[in-house]
Amino acid sequence: MKLKDQVITREQAERLKELTVAQDSFLVYFTATSHAGICQRGGMNSSRFVWQITGQPYEAEDIQTVAAFTVAELGIMLPEWLHTRGKEYRLIQWHNVPEQYEEKGRDPDLDDEYCEEWRIAYRHNHKQAGEIGENMRAPTEAQVRAAMLIHLLESNLVKVEEVNNRLKQ
Repeated sequence: MKLKDQVITREQAERLKELTVAQDSFLVYFTATSHAGICQRGGMNSSRFVWQITGQPYEAEDIQTVAAFTVAELGIMLPEWLHTRGKEYRLIQWHNVPEQYEEKGRDPDLDDEYCEEWRIAYRHNHKQAGEIGENMRAPTEAQVRAAMLIHLLESNLVKVEEVNNRLKQ
């Protein structure tokens, strides 16, 4: 699996930073005078970075970073249960695979509902009615989890302090 499929997009990373989510991720997107990409931190809260491809240390005075959260980190940040609207909603996530639907006589190339993608929602009693997140979709698991986290924060369904506390545990 490619690294880009295991982390959120740069745009999602920047939005989470704007929402004041703690920037404590193992990986970061970085921009420097002559380079940009994804790299790992030399240690949490460290200004030293390691090229993901070559493993060579890279230090720069003008480096700017934003956390490139992984699927696992997002799993920690997202609550399993939401208590809102007088009900409890449980996080569910699933992966559509075209081959599953071909067996049922559906054409995944013609029916967008059955294309390969990740979906996520919070549901009350596993019923679609009244769900939170409206079956968000994305091509990767990391992207769909980030989309849900952004939605929860922007909708004030989860407080950033709760997210940051879970991330630090």
